[in-house]
Amino acid sequence: MKIGDAVRIKSLKKKGVILSFIKDTSAMISLGSVSIKIPLTDLELLDAKSNKKGKKRKLKEAFPYKKTTSLDLHGSTQSEAKARLEKCINDSILQNIDQIEVIHGKGSGKVKQAVWKLAEALDVIKSIREDTSNPGVSWIYL
Repeated sequence: MKIGDAVRIKSLKKKGVILSFIKDTSAMISLGSVSIKIPLTDLELLDAKSNKKGKKRKLKEAFPYKKTTSLDLHGSTQSEAKARLEKCINDSILQNIDQIEVIHGKGSGKVKQAVWKLAEALDVIKSIREDTSNPGVSWIYL
């Protein structure tokens, strides 16, 4: 085994990459954004073919391609709606989604006002428009 090799951690049943060796007894293994110290006896070297196939499959599962997502804010207060919308916007950016359908309902219009105010204040939002066929829905374009 050497630095950069793909390994399987037997006890965790997870795949990782060797970052460094600690003495002759253990290694620092990268599991995505986490690094952990694992005894060498708990590591199994993976061959290049199985590692490449596994990585491709995981990337497809982790980042499915979608162009739009929907957020239903019925029953939310203004502050709850803002928090949920911020999270939805962040998640959409990370997943390469460029449209968000925000269902705020008609009601008193306070949730809609909060949504529009937040959307207009954020630089990542290109535009916001009311759905022409339903005034209880707004579309945000990232």
